[in-house]
Amino acid sequence: MTLSPGVRAELLEQLIRSLTEDVSPEITSAHLAEVRRRIAEVESGEVHLTPGDEVLARARRLLDARLADMEAYPDDQSPWAEVKARLERLTR
Repeated sequence: MTLSPGVRAELLEQLIRSLTEDVSPEITSAHLAEVRRRIAEVESGEVHLTPGDEVLARARRLLDARLADMEAYPDDQSPWAEVKARLERLTR
């Protein structure tokens, strides 16, 4: 995109304002503060954005692994944390 980050942020704020005209100013202000915080995190490199196709592929792998896990251990009553750890090992 050829717009600078500042111009994009301003455009985003204007778009949000146009969608939230019936929302209280306190909520809108909180949303804008959150948007600004997230933009700053991305621009600073503090957080890494993951492309949607990668997220969906990982979700599909986890779901497939969970289904296979349920078939392999149909009576398993393990706590979710244990099941999740097992799935993460399987999908690496």
